[in-house]
Amino acid sequence: MTHNKIKNKYNLTSKLYNILDYPFETLRYKKISGKIWKLGNGRILDAGMGTGRNIPFYPKNSDIYGIDISNGMLDKSRKRAEKLKRNVHVQKMDIASTNFPDNYFDTIVATFLFCVMPDKLQPKALKEIKRICKSNGRIIMLGYEYSEKPFRRLFMKLLSPYVEFVYGARFDRKRIEYVKKENFKILENLYVHQDIMRMIVIQP
Repeated sequence: MTHNKIKNKYNLTSKLYNILDYPFETLRYKKISGKIWKLGNGRILDAGMGTGRNIPFYPKNSDIYGIDISNGMLDKSRKRAEKLKRNVHVQKMDIASTNFPDNYFDTIVATFLFCVMPDKLQPKALKEIKRICKSNGRIIMLGYEYSEKPFRRLFMKLLSPYVEFVYGARFDRKRIEYVKKENFKILENLYVHQDIMRMIVIQP
């Protein structure tokens, strides 16, 4: 799937995204998001913020920026930030090519962004993330991957066409391989839900 197709898909999906994602957000993501965002501090970037489901978990007294390539998703984010009375710098921007200064962020969080991003764009996005993150900062990546357990893996294989059609996401992205190729320091690499959702914490 091309970059423009993803943008168009999310502009369309944004109208129903919160409804489609509600069961996962309620039953699975809340607990995980709370843990992830406790790791954030200082000036923070929510890369690929979508409809703003992370906003309730943003650390207080932090300077928060949120970017996405979809106007439809960003409209939802702005409304959620306003409703929750959170001051968030919401901007339309591509994480593979931002206009932020070098060494700008203390923390960069990318929840499921790299599940959606085409493989050919991931090295470019990681280079840009390395540029805009402080040398002592942290990048937190959360994403799905195929289970190693046969029945669970089979179920995910059956589900994958729907996931890619609706969300543009895939379970076979090679995040950790690209992270290693770009010479990030890996601080943490662990599952946060069964053996299908992995959190990677890295440093430039």
